[in-house]
Amino acid sequence: MTCLKIQAHFLTLVMTCLKIQAHFLTLVMTCLKIQAHFLTLVMVLHGTPSVSCAATKTSSVGTYLIVIGKGSVANYNDTYVNGTLTIGKAPLKITAKDYTIKQGEALPAFEATYEGFKNSETSTVLEKQPSITTIATSASAPGEYDIIVSGAEAQNYEISYVKGKLTIIALGDANGDGKVDAADIADIVNYMMGKPTSTRVFNEEAADVNDDGVVNAADVVQIANIILGN
Repeated sequence: MTCLKIQAHFLTLVMTCLKIQAHFLTLVMTCLKIQAHFLTLVMVLHGTPSVSCAATKTSSVGTYLIVIGKGSVANYNDTYVNGTLTIGKAPLKITAKDYTIKQGEALPAFEATYEGFKNSETSTVLEKQPSITTIATSASAPGEYDIIVSGAEAQNYEISYVKGKLTIIALGDANGDGKVDAADIADIVNYMMGKPTSTRVFNEEAADVNDDGVVNAADVVQIANIILGN
């Protein structure tokens, strides 16, 4: 009987410990709920902080401080951390224009077009103007030559380039086959009479050998002289 009493007393102690443990867990859960509720309350912002930055849409490339202050915030024990605004370079594409000249003519003054300027800016903001060149000369053979644009500099722009094309045409090569011969004379005569020319595209500029603005018999004579070497 003594053993049974001891066992019963032990079980009573165990049950008491379990009750205490359960009560402790309840307290812990209650504290966690209170803590979660407290954090929720702390996260509520009463008022609006002030935010300012010296940069504008016309500011130069660089990093600018974003200043945040208390403003109308009514919370206490609050702290504020400033941020940064980084303005990067805007893309600017410079493209060389295409040109066509007759063999023997002087090279034109090459120009470029610009795509990407901001705030109504123009090429005048470039710290260094682009260089536009070609390997061709007025004496170069008929054909197509690259017009290269490069070397521009600007503080606020990331510059890319697109090359242009210089086409040098042979005087008298009306049908564009790369040579001046009787076929060109035939095409010019058909052109003057309103008849179809050869399957190639008729080039009025090349056919106007004397450069008087019209294609006529005088050009035929000049082409004949070119063919004969006169």
